[in-house]
Amino acid sequence: ASDPSACSSATPDGCILIGVDPRAQPFLALLPSSNGANNGDGTGDLISADKGTTNEQHGMARVDHNFSNTHSFFGRYIIDDSSSLVPYFGSPPGTYVPGFPVSHQARNQYFTLQDRKSLGAELFNELRFGINRTTASTSIVDTHPDLSISRVPGRPFGMIDVAGMSLLGNNPAIPLGDFSTVYQIQEQVSRTTGRQTLKFGGEFRRIQSNGPVDFTVNGLYSFQDLSPFGFSARSNNPALEFFLQALPLSYVGSVPSMSDSHRDYRQSVVSGFAQDFLRVTSRLTVNAGLRYDFYSNPTEAHGRLSAIRNPATDSGPTVGQVFAGTPLDLLSPQLGFAWAISGNGKTVLRGGSGIFRDQFPVILFGVDRFLPPFFGVNTLIFPSFPSPQNAALTQPLFLFQTTYHPKFPYALQYNLNLEREITRGMIFSAGYFGARGNHLTREAEQNPFDPALGHRVNPNLPSPLVAVLTDAQSFYNSFQLSVDRQHADNFSWHVFYTFSHSIDDASNSFLIEAINEPPTSQDIFNRKGSRGRSGFDIRHNFVGNFVYELPFGRGSWFGGWQLSGIASVHSNVPFTPMLSFDNADLQSVTISERPNLVGNPYSGFCPNGSRVNTPACWFNPSAFVLPPPGRFGTAGRNSLRGPGFAQFDLAVRKAFHLSRETQIVFGAEAFNLLNHPNFGVPTNTQSPLTLGGNGDAVFKNAAGDFADNSGRIFNTVGTGRQIQLDARFTF
Repeated sequence: ASDPSACSSATPDGCILIGVDPRAQPFLALLPSSNGANNGDGTGDLISADKGTTNEQHGMARVDHNFSNTHSFFGRYIIDDSSSLVPYFGSPPGTYVPGFPVSHQARNQYFTLQDRKSLGAELFNELRFGINRTTASTSIVDTHPDLSISRVPGRPFGMIDVAGMSLLGNNPAIPLGDFSTVYQIQEQVSRTTGRQTLKFGGEFRRIQSNGPVDFTVNGLYSFQDLSPFGFSARSNNPALEFFLQALPLSYVGSVPSMSDSHRDYRQSVVSGFAQDFLRVTSRLTVNAGLRYDFYSNPTEAHGRLSAIRNPATDSGPTVGQVFAGTPLDLLSPQLGFAWAISGNGKTVLRGGSGIFRDQFPVILFGVDRFLPPFFGVNTLIFPSFPSPQNAALTQPLFLFQTTYHPKFPYALQYNLNLEREITRGMIFSAGYFGARGNHLTREAEQNPFDPALGHRVNPNLPSPLVAVLTDAQSFYNSFQLSVDRQHADNFSWHVFYTFSHSIDDASNSFLIEAINEPPTSQDIFNRKGSRGRSGFDIRHNFVGNFVYELPFGRGSWFGGWQLSGIASVHSNVPFTPMLSFDNADLQSVTISERPNLVGNPYSGFCPNGSRVNTPACWFNPSAFVLPPPGRFGTAGRNSLRGPGFAQFDLAVRKAFHLSRETQIVFGAEAFNLLNHPNFGVPTNTQSPLTLGGNGDAVFKNAAGDFADNSGRIFNTVGTGRQIQLDARFTF
């Protein structure tokens, strides 16, 4: 309709008839009919439910052998197989149109050998060897084998992105798989003399990671408002109108001759440590340690590596290493103490600090697999539909890369904890824990378009480039209280409360993980402009649990009853107000721009008439305004708060003792016993580059029109009431 209020079943004369091009008809048929509210723009809400299936098998074999009192051997093998059919891909559900399920397959195997031997009165040696093999894949369930939009023959249906609507089709990142093997050997020697224990050791790991990530191989069409390009639109939903007319703005897909994304990555890790424990007095113990880590520059078994080494000047990727080098100075000191304040040992003060490091996961440096000359992606502007063979303009697209000069991430952690035994079996604990992360990853558009220059920052590079940078920081502070009571009259309980705050520049290791917030920084040149609450920040968190061995029938078949429960209550997680269009004219593959905040988003009524702080209107979009064209917004990242969470689980078990060493236990567990609804955060955005939404869009165009369903909650988190029955036989 041109005027939504004038178009309804009662007033059909106010509607505009848009014809459907025969080329679009097969894809229009993939959209299920609306069964919810009519949005007045040719779209409506869909309320749906479907079943998923999950199968999991777990097995373990273990061998223990004592050669003598001073020499023992241990061996263990664990296998975990799982498979699941997921009817709704993405998070939250509703980001993708139903009807495109995915299949997850995984097999994890862990093999461990350990030899422990005393080498005398003072020396003790531990030698460990392990092989960890993990395989995981996500594949498309090809529900429409007769439809394909890929430039590569024989591929399943890709994705169609109509602006303002749920994504239609299969995620461009799948199928994907990771088949990795880690070989690990460790040795540790400890020496105890009097009041001192010295430990030192080393570790070597060899990492092999194989598998494909067929990003864009199946193809991605985008339909948007073409009015700025001279196409006339008659309705109030131009993107849908041009989809019905089979007029896409762009197509992104791999080059058929350069579409093999399978890589075989290799990396080695060498670590060593020394730690000294010294009992200064009978009541004071201190420890100090130093750890060293070295990570080799990742390689690929067939030499298929390239990188854009200098994004400011390079015109394309250079074949060679993914990193310029890896650091040789990764030293990590640690220091701690334990002090029994009272002579009876009932009050203990503990504290410590240290540097803790982490390595880059393969998925980060593995994004370079999408760069030429070993893989190629093109953007087609005004392509033919549904076969992208012709286009007005074809350009190479360099999707992602990790910075060629990375700094390796680390966290400085520090804590102080006071523990007091109040009564026999009851312990009270209060403490502070803090951490500061440095050289963390964030993602940003590294080659944005600059309207003042009339070209991209690097005019030699004819493509946007989302880069993984390593300059982000995080700050975490928490105050923790707990009370623990063990085995008092067959009743044990534990309560734990945390008051905390976490702030960072980016919360996602990789943009595909973004849900509550944008996948990239708004402005690459203003890192702190995106500093805000972490995506996982929870200010208040309370957990309580209990286990009660019921007193009746002890020693008989009527006894053996156990009742247990867990209560979990925590405050909100944040989310980000967004724009659903490129107001700053960055011309990136992602949109991470925000509006300006000018009012109170937690008061008043939404444009749909609902009161604020209800699922239909969680915040007031009228509290925001558009930034001037070409400018970034001032509203903070993760500046809006979502709903809280509360859940209570209860379990009942009955044990039957068959003999001295054998028993069978039957149990019933109820998760979310009260069936309390826990709502997610508002998310009306979606991106083909992520697994879900990217915050909640407030404005959908430069005219300042509110985005559809802004402030509205579409999903719940956690589960509804689930009841599970189980049995365990012990012998």
